Amino acid sequence: MDRQSEDENDDLRAADASSPGGGSHAEFIGLFAQNHSNILAYLYRLVHDRHDADDLFQRTSIVLWSKFDSFEPGSNFLAWAKRIAYLQVCNFLRTSGRDRLRFSEALLGKLADEPTTPTEESQRRLDALSKCMKELGQSDRDIVRRAYSGEQTVKEMAATFGLAVQTAYNKLGRIRKQLFDCVAHKLAIAEGSE
Repeated sequence: MDRQSEDENDDLRAADASSPGGGSHAEFIGLFAQNHSNILAYLYRLVHDRHDADDLFQRTSIVLWSKFDSFEPGSNFLAWAKRIAYLQVCNFLRTSGRDRLRFSEALLGKLADEPTTPTEESQRRLDALSKCMKELGQSDRDIVRRAYSGEQTVKEMAATFGLAVQTAYNKLGRIRKQLFDCVAHKLAIAEGSE
């Protein structure tokens, strides 16, 4: 176990020994459960990498738990949590030694201020996309998942499927068009305009 994990476990034990926020553990758990997907989506929007977002979500969760006593009951838990998440991202970007493109602090701040709660329209689109994904063949679903998971480049994905790189791009373009048309069709049916 590395030193950071030991420190995080010590923080958890210390936080568990006290009752956060002068309130109950149940209060924290309830607020956290209501907002965890929005916090994770917010982190993903800031770092654009699923693994980094997951790691930052864990770190943020620990900080939220340990600092719950500073949360004002009745105030906006999500806004408070997003501020802590933002500080975790800033720290992560400052200390990571990766050779990646990074957002400037000013742009990161602007992204951080954008709302993350899905609108009713975006939720309908996501539901339609989920249904359309299920209608794809297994091979096409695998191509989409690999292309958008961030785990492989299109070149690596092409090699996995034994395709030429241009063929992989063409196939991906065809699948995207198919999904776009399918989503549009499902939304039109749902709205009763067809």
